[in-house]
Amino acid sequence: MRFEPLEVELRGVADALAPEPDEAELRDAHARIDALAERIMRIRLDHADTQIPTPTQKVFATTIASYADQLDVLEARAREAATYGGARDPASAARAVVDAARATLELRAAAHAAVDARRPEPPAEPEPVPEPTLADLIELD
Repeated sequence: MRFEPLEVELRGVADALAPEPDEAELRDAHARIDALAERIMRIRLDHADTQIPTPTQKVFATTIASYADQLDVLEARAREAATYGGARDPASAARAVVDAARATLELRAAAHAAVDARRPEPPAEPEPVPEPTLADLIELD
């Protein structure tokens, strides 16, 4: 399928980062991952037998990240869109959308985790200076 090069690009986002990326680079990498996930989802839906109108497929693809923990909501909306679009089997169409979303979201999550793993460790906190004791405060000769 046409999205395979995009999957390779998605997996390579973390590899393209500098050895010690700053926060701006990490933000950009996460944004690139989300954009690639949208494109992958759009292509997956184009190839799936969803019988859902194209504008609705585009909405699902564009908002894929918001369904990461709500695939049941996506399924309900896809079933409704398939019914409205005149699908012969709205439940099957909804399952096709959810299957495409699950595969896309798994790739997205793995790519985000790879980028997060490249986040530099925060500097170690300095050891606390002990509170002076009374003997430290009073100089005894």
